Amino acid sequence: MRVKQVGARRSKVLRNLLLLCTTLLVCLLTAEGAFRWVDPFPYYRPDQVTHTYHGNLSMYDTLLGWRGVPDGAARITTHNNQFGVLHNPSGFRDLAHEDSTDRRPGIVFLGDSFTWGYEVEWEEMFVNILRKRLPQYAIYNLAHNGYGTDQSLLTFRYWRAYGDPRLVVLVFTENDVDDNNAARRYFKNKPKFDMLYGQLVLTGVPVVREDAWDVARRSEDGTETQPFWIRDVAFRSHLLHDMYYRLRGLWGSGEAPSPADEAPDLQLTSALLKEINREVQSRGAELLVVFVPSKADIHELTDAMPYQRAIARLCREHGIGFFDLAPAFHDTWLRTYYRLDMHWNPRGHRVAAAAIAEHLRDR
Repeated sequence: MRVKQVGARRSKVLRNLLLLCTTLLVCLLTAEGAFRWVDPFPYYRPDQVTHTYHGNLSMYDTLLGWRGVPDGAARITTHNNQFGVLHNPSGFRDLAHEDSTDRRPGIVFLGDSFTWGYEVEWEEMFVNILRKRLPQYAIYNLAHNGYGTDQSLLTFRYWRAYGDPRLVVLVFTENDVDDNNAARRYFKNKPKFDMLYGQLVLTGVPVVREDAWDVARRSEDGTETQPFWIRDVAFRSHLLHDMYYRLRGLWGSGEAPSPADEAPDLQLTSALLKEINREVQSRGAELLVVFVPSKADIHELTDAMPYQRAIARLCREHGIGFFDLAPAFHDTWLRTYYRLDMHWNPRGHRVAAAAIAEHLRDR
């Protein structure tokens, strides 16, 4: 009898353990599925990361410093995503407008990696989402990675209009001010405007070509390149990858950005905004500056004043229309920026497209 009772108790304990393990497994699988659907966080090994700023997609240019490779194509892996890029014959990540007979009024987009669609697929880019939301317009995307307002100005100045541009949208990001004030950015030489007797003067052209253009540079962040199999297997789980990321933040390996000690010099940026507005108006179009809020602002990582306020003041001084995307991003409770680096994820592009489309319809 005692043996049967012991056996029964053991059997009950085993059943309870099995039930507990099954419940935990179901909960973990449910959490994993929820992460993959609502807030995915895939992991890519350091040796898989292939993001590059020249090679198949960027090439040396005497005027701009660098520009898109005509018909360039590449499959890129960053720490956040894998995505494909295809350029048109003019070197833009855009439709091929060269032989188009489209006579719809045009909207031209100028900007940097946000507008170029860094880390998202073609159909996820906010510019391409706008094509569907605003079918009455022909949309042109003249953006490229790393461009400041100066390179956007030069791009538009020498762009051959295929249609009838009515509106030019300059997508402005926080680092554009530093881009405008520098003759070298992102390991490359670039043109730079200077002020001479109150006038803009282009300097540094033709841009000096560097030997580095002949060597395709892989990951530029100096991270390890050797795989670590335990981590690589565990981080196939989006849930475990996210838990590690959060714990690492608690351990203090990542510090929140601190406000700059000195206010940035806005003299060149002010003059460039005035000049690009003059250039746009000379072609019968209107300029609209759209502000991309910083990730630190949206995630409230710092109490520094948003950079948009200073640029908005410059726009008012020059009679330039502007639109800040920050309210739309603050109203979105789901993640809109990738955890790593500063760019929008696909949801961020959808939020931007919806806000811009509504603003343009209101106009």
